[in-house]
Amino acid sequence: MLRRYVDRVDLALPDNGIDALIRIGATRPHLVMDVYMPGLDGLDVCRRLKENVATSDVMVILASARMTPELERKAKEAGAGRALRKPLDIAAILDEVGVAVRGT
Repeated sequence: MLRRYVDRVDLALPDNGIDALIRIGATRPHLVMDVYMPGLDGLDVCRRLKENVATSDVMVILASARMTPELERKAKEAGAGRALRKPLDIAAILDEVGVAVRGT
């Protein structure tokens, strides 16, 4: 599914908020998707990323199998560009956001 992105996307799967913040601060990705972090942990990570000058421009998309209007509102208040219901098609999202070629 993601083969067409192999030269442009490095996939990282931190499974908790602390690891996510450390990795994102060190690697400065183009896009962050909270797909696996349960509860409000992803909201807190998003909020911290957006409050940090060094990572405030990183695009964040929060996803949840239990996406509600309330959770979507909280995600956007935390700084997420989008809030999506799972399951989702990651390749379609990468196409939509126009993943830049690494190094540009």
